[in-house]
Amino acid sequence: MAENDLKVLVIAYYFPPSNLVGAFRVQKFVKFLSREASVSIDVVSVDENLYRQKGASRFAESEKLKIHRTGVFRGKLPVREEGIYWLPKLIPFLAALTRKKKFDVLYITGNPFFSFLAAPIIKRLRAIPYILDFRDPWSLSPYRKKTHLNKALFGLIRLIEKSAVKNASYVLNVTDDATAMYKEEYKNLDPSKFLTIENGVDTEDLTAPEIKSPYGFTMVYVGKFSDFRDPEPLMGALGAFVKKRGLVPDDFRFVHVGGFEPKVAKAAREAGIEEYFENTGYLDYPEVIGRIKGSDLCVLVSGGHPYEPTTKVFDYMALGKGILAICPEKGFLADALTEYGGGKMVPQGKEEIGGALEYFYDARTEQKSAPILPEKFRRDIQAQKLLALFRKCANKRAPERRK
Repeated sequence: MAENDLKVLVIAYYFPPSNLVGAFRVQKFVKFLSREASVSIDVVSVDENLYRQKGASRFAESEKLKIHRTGVFRGKLPVREEGIYWLPKLIPFLAALTRKKKFDVLYITGNPFFSFLAAPIIKRLRAIPYILDFRDPWSLSPYRKKTHLNKALFGLIRLIEKSAVKNASYVLNVTDDATAMYKEEYKNLDPSKFLTIENGVDTEDLTAPEIKSPYGFTMVYVGKFSDFRDPEPLMGALGAFVKKRGLVPDDFRFVHVGGFEPKVAKAAREAGIEEYFENTGYLDYPEVIGRIKGSDLCVLVSGGHPYEPTTKVFDYMALGKGILAICPEKGFLADALTEYGGGKMVPQGKEEIGGALEYFYDARTEQKSAPILPEKFRRDIQAQKLLALFRKCANKRAPERRK
């Protein structure tokens, strides 16, 4: 390889064949950056047998792309976060790898977040600058469960995060709201190191065939509701809507594309729409795209915090779908949907949700030009932004350490 090649070390617990949403961002960065003639990448991840869910997507290794896999600590700890189990294997592996091979920059993404501790350690050992990528806030998460264990761990979390942030060349978040949170929390540090590279969509993935719904009108919700998104107002509004319109199950269907969640099924049952509700279970990404393509309306439900970067919105926008968004009137989703122009934003109220649903249902036969995905939400463009930061890190590095 030429002397001016950029040598990048990527650390990611979730990486293909994992098909969890946590693997998508780093997968796309690696996909597009590995096409750059001047870039070589080593990815360090965990053994594939640690992934509960796997898809068909994989990378073929080459001279420019190497994938390394490690085990994890097999003991039992009261902490469920995967990074704390990975650290005992990850740090020695990185120390050995970086002794044998020179790197210009290190990129590490979380969650899991405890693995962030490896970045300042390797920087101290090898003087490799690094970029932290928060797919969600860690210490600043508004959705952290208030358990005794979490309260006890918070001091350790703050300590690790503070060290990792302080020593990073750049700290990335996926929304401007989250970036602002970190700038405020670490206002003693240079604010220019806190940047936003959004999540997005790979337009090359959109060729999956449409899976047309057999029902008259189909709404699709992709992903988890989790603990912090309430399905009850949505289900209540759907129950009132089908009753008002006199719809039977063949006329209307609400499809939850994702793993089964008891609280969602319970909300559907209590709203009287059990026969109108369908859960697909986990699907591979091409089939998810096919389901979105075949729907009449796509749904977002926010947890209520302005920073929330619900990734399904990018697939919805890229496919030009109408979007019913139950979210705050200010924040990332509100800004993204306003720029997109094809969504209706409503609060968590049955009447407001019902009114938006009436609008989309009545407008379903109208011929409209599809809204356009803003360019900043394209994965290939985001990869170029990250590449520019890699080059800045490499150029600032002491020349003697790059030899």
